[in-house]
Amino acid sequence: SSDTIGRIIHWHEAPILVPERIAVEQVKIPARVLIDCCLADSEDPWVYVCNKPPSAPVHPARPYLANASTSRIEKQEGLTPMSLKPIHRTDRVTSGLTLCCTSSVVSRAFHRSLNEGHVDKIYVAMVKGQFPSSQRDAAGVCGRNKELGRCDWSESDRHLAVDAPVHTMDPAAGLRTVEALGKSSLSLFRLLTYDKATNTSLILCSPVTGRNHQLRVHLQWLGFPIVGDVQYGGPRLPDSPLVRLDNSALVELMLKATQNGDEKRLDSLSDTDVARAKQACRCCKGTNGILSSFTPAQLLDEGHAVYLHALRYKVRFIPRKPPITDQAMAELDVKVELPPWATAGVSEDMIAWLNRNSS
Repeated sequence: SSDTIGRIIHWHEAPILVPERIAVEQVKIPARVLIDCCLADSEDPWVYVCNKPPSAPVHPARPYLANASTSRIEKQEGLTPMSLKPIHRTDRVTSGLTLCCTSSVVSRAFHRSLNEGHVDKIYVAMVKGQFPSSQRDAAGVCGRNKELGRCDWSESDRHLAVDAPVHTMDPAAGLRTVEALGKSSLSLFRLLTYDKATNTSLILCSPVTGRNHQLRVHLQWLGFPIVGDVQYGGPRLPDSPLVRLDNSALVELMLKATQNGDEKRLDSLSDTDVARAKQACRCCKGTNGILSSFTPAQLLDEGHAVYLHALRYKVRFIPRKPPITDQAMAELDVKVELPPWATAGVSEDMIAWLNRNSS
């Protein structure tokens, strides 16, 4: 009773691919929302609209601590360490719009809108194959696997609606699939352009529900896996800034950083403590130790980035104080830039589609 047990950990950060500066825009929460939420004058009323790079997780989790997106943005924007809270989750391999804030009150206001389905989301993806663009094309795709889910074509907005349950078949690996035991999931997809030379389609995606890996799983189920998403049957990345790095060269860089003492440590630790922690570290024992400590995706070999990009969120805030109605008291429409792989032949008019207006 009352004993305290501590341990000293020596870890190596998994590498990530990031630009010199992560694009961040500060947007103030509408005044009516601040009043409705009773935000104190001492709290930060801004939401940080971040364009998260792929390969970097949103928040710290081993083996990503200093290399987490929020950690890097805090340092970049001069914020207090551990003060930036992600409002929602985005897969590590996915890029694009990620909303963060420093106030727990602001975070709760957004969570309420997210949990009650008052957020329209638009993603852009590049998938293998020619995605349906007509009723006739959709008929052939929707005829498959009818017992597991269904898809319907909307002629008015020329989009495909997929209603198929998403089930976690391997919790340890985080793998999902379409299965009757899964949770009800609805996604909308719309073709932007098709490239015959590469046999790839650029599409807009709008998840109506918010299951983990939902868009990736639904597109795999349809037969159009996302480029780079090897976890769900997608083709490897083509030549691009996201292409995998040479594994041996990357491991050599990680070893060099270790040998050069390129590290951070707590001032309270003695040299003896540090030496003992390193003796117990697999990564410090050489190439084989590094290779056995990280997955291929963490070593940027493959599966570390996919051609799926969160582009735009439209958030409606519903009053929580009387008089309570279903009408939004304010809206917030935020977006980030298109990724380099999705700019060819795409205009602003083409990406203005939102599921709330199309369902």
